[in-house]
Amino acid sequence: AVTLIPLAALWAGMAASFAAGQYWLTALLALPTAAFLVRGFMIQHDCGHGAFFASKAANDWTGRVLSLLTLTPYD
Repeated sequence: AVTLIPLAALWAGMAASFAAGQYWLTALLALPTAAFLVRGFMIQHDCGHGAFFASKAANDWTGRVLSLLTLTPYD
């Protein structure tokens, strides 16, 4: 939640600013959005090593969901 909620909010902010023609704001929001996306990839990577949760199922489920955002295969 600490990663996905801000990522979704920043992503929505970028979409809104782009639709409003505020391209400078879109570019400015791209930096923190990219940082949260990298953070999501780091969590996905840790799940792949089984290091994020004690449960293998939780690691796999979280890693697969995050792989949809990072466009990186989990398996």
